Amino acid sequence: MLEEYNPERIVLNKDENIAFAGGLHVGEYEVLGQELSGWMSKTVNIPMLAVEFVATRVPGQFEYYQKMQETIWAMLEEGFSHQVVEPGVTSTEVSTVY
Repeated sequence: MLEEYNPERIVLNKDENIAFAGGLHVGEYEVLGQELSGWMSKTVNIPMLAVEFVATRVPGQFEYYQKMQETIWAMLEEGFSHQVVEPGVTSTEVSTVY
């Protein structure tokens, strides 16, 4: 496939400084290097590519994404509110009593 397309560059999901962009671990990178052999000289690292890809929203997602975020924030707001958390009583210990 690479010979058919003959890309000028191949972007890999790896970065040493951005944790969320490090999609390849060392073992995978080494195997990829063995499998791609001569093509590795065309590989490049674009640090934010993986992060931007995940963060990109297409127009149809905006309404759903906004509602989802509103729901998540409402759950967090209630979950950490005085309605749920009673200072001096509520703890992080898991109860085995059901």
